[in-house]
Amino acid sequence: MGYFVQKANEILQLRLFDNPLGSYFIVLISLISGLILISLFHRFGLRKIRRFTRDSQFQGDDVFVKVLDLTVLPVLYFGIIYASFQSLKLNPTLATALDASGAIVVAICCILGVQQLIEYSLGFYYAPNRYAPEKRERNKAKVNLISPAIRVVLWAVGIVFLLQNLGYDLSAVVASLGIGGIAIALASQGLLQDLFSYFAIVLDVPFSIGDFIVVDDYAGTVKHIGIKTTRLESISGEQLVFPNQYLTSAKIQNFQEMKRRQVVFSLGVIYDTTREKLIEIPRVIQEIIEAIENTEFVRSHFASYGASSLDFETVYYVLDSDYLIYMNIQQQINFAIWDAFKSRNIEFAYPSQTIYLDPPVNGNRQGPSPQQLSPNAHDPRKPKPHLTESN
Repeated sequence: MGYFVQKANEILQLRLFDNPLGSYFIVLISLISGLILISLFHRFGLRKIRRFTRDSQFQGDDVFVKVLDLTVLPVLYFGIIYASFQSLKLNPTLATALDASGAIVVAICCILGVQQLIEYSLGFYYAPNRYAPEKRERNKAKVNLISPAIRVVLWAVGIVFLLQNLGYDLSAVVASLGIGGIAIALASQGLLQDLFSYFAIVLDVPFSIGDFIVVDDYAGTVKHIGIKTTRLESISGEQLVFPNQYLTSAKIQNFQEMKRRQVVFSLGVIYDTTREKLIEIPRVIQEIIEAIENTEFVRSHFASYGASSLDFETVYYVLDSDYLIYMNIQQQINFAIWDAFKSRNIEFAYPSQTIYLDPPVNGNRQGPSPQQLSPNAHDPRKPKPHLTESN
């Protein structure tokens, strides 16, 4: 027995890459033991935590589990590897590579963890339960627009800190890029303006994906908000592409938040309409509008004396923002007014002109001059008609 122990010790004392074989066995045992423990925690402990968070109404615990998956487990796996190899005498190059790998893993896990926490915070702030379902969907789209910018900033800051911790001097790099950066900034001025306009749209939110907006003389539904351009689908179906810089300086009408639509329309009747019928017209229009669903009557008045009509103005609300519903209701109102006026012998006015002729006085007809009756009756530019006497 002692012989075998002595031989085993001699074998373990054999050196390979400046390390005894015994040290490699210790590394192997440490790796296997550590990986088994982490796997058991991942399989049983984390599974119980997931089952608990699945039944919970609080969404924060789901984010906690996701952060564990993205940050803690990778760090634990790399920590076991790093701690196991510390029992070996490594050459400087390999030791530096191992330290650099550890810094990279920790930096990536920290960036992913902070990213998840920020996105959860934004989602918690923009989509609480007090909002209506459609409002929550719009806020979710808003978070999806902000998230890419947050990721870019986090990864940029994380890479800078990582390079500094790895011993790189970034001041020389920044100084060397100074002149080139100025030239690139001047060359890409338009692109940068569109980029800043994108952040303005995302943060100020004048519109969101799915909103129906009018930009100057163009109207359409927002389909995509990009870093440089925003795309709309017009009513006729074609795609409208606007630079973000243009949208931040243009006048935009957003119809998404409109809950009801105010409608003002006018109609005119002839001057021969009796006073009783004029008094009856507002009441008739009110009864027609109040009998139609999704409408709210406001007023109807004899508004003015027109050039050839007695004008009435009516105001009501359509209790829906859909344009097609508004047009269907207005058409229904127009048909009903037509039928009501026809049954009451009320005539609609149309552009007309009436000429009154005075009766004769003492045998001489006193009336309008020929120019008043017809502009071409006595035109000095035309020859006068010849008069002939008959015998």
